[in-house]
Parts: sequence; structure tokens; C-alpha cells
Amino acid sequence: MQTVEPRILSDGDLGENGVAAVGTVVVSAGSVSGNGRLTERIFDSRMRGLSSSDEALFPGNSNMYAVIATGGKQYRVTKDGVLRVEKLDAELGATVEFGEVLLVGEGANVKIGAPLLSGGKVMATVLRHGKGPKVSIVKFRRRKHYLRQKNHRQQFTEVKVTDISGG
Repeated sequence: MQTVEPRILSDGDLGENGVAAVGTVVVSAGSVSGNGRLTERIFDSRMRGLSSSDEALFPGNSNMYAVIATGGKQYRVTKDGVLRVEKLDAELGATVEFGEVLLVGEGANVKIGAPLLSGGKVMATVLRHGKGPKVSIVKFRRRKHYLRQKNHRQQFTEVKVTDISGG
């Protein structure tokens, strides 16, 4: 496998079809097309929402990530990442373990469970508990003398992922 060398086009450089956009990242994939020429793929970071640490553009930067399920939702987590999950019964500073791991990946190495990954777990530390923004609920039927108004603030727990291990 060949290494990928990204480069940023300057104002004077031209990409495919003689057109270059400022801020376009050109990646030489090292593959030869059917006509015998070396092909280049152009990725516009503005169009695709990619950052300079994107795994597809820069394979040397391999961060481990996992997809976990908790509180009826699924979250993509990385090590040292902070996320808000549904309220957990845990004290501040306590370590919690998420055992429902659906997927663990690191670079091109991805392990997928069916539906859960056996032996996979994610460890996290509880940072804080809190309430989300206020949501107003209004039920109204015109001409029926019916009006119900309620408010709700969803409780959450903010955790910081400390360890990801795949089975």
C-alpha cells in the first residue's frame, strides 16, 4: 500500500479540468487509470465538511472510536471525548462502564457486532449532571375550551470517555 501525500493548492495551481478552488485538498492516490495516466482525486474540504484530521485524507492519524448504545440512543465516542447521555445513576467523578458496544474501529480496522460486540466496553468518568433547555408543550383545540400548557427540561449526565476496548 502506498502512502498518500496531501497538498493544498495555491491560487496559481490548477486541478482537474483546469479549475482549482482555494482551499481544495488534492490527494494523489497513486493508482493508474485505464488510460495509463496517474489519477488524482480532489476533495473540497468546504463541500464535504472535512477537517484536516479526517481519516480518509490522512490515514496516519488513527483514532480509536466506538459506537455505544445507552438510554435508547446510539453515540459515536472517541477517547477523551465528552458527551451528554440520558441521566445515569452515578456520583460525580464515578467511573461508569458502557457494555452495549455496537462497533469499535481504529483506522481501517473495524469490528462490528451482531448486534453487540462481545467483550467490547467503553469506560467513562462522570463530569456533571444537569438539565437541558426548557421545552414548552402546548395542546390546544380551538372553540372547544381546551388548552394544556406544560414545560419540560430533560435531565442528562455529561461523561468523559477514558478507555475503549474491543473484543
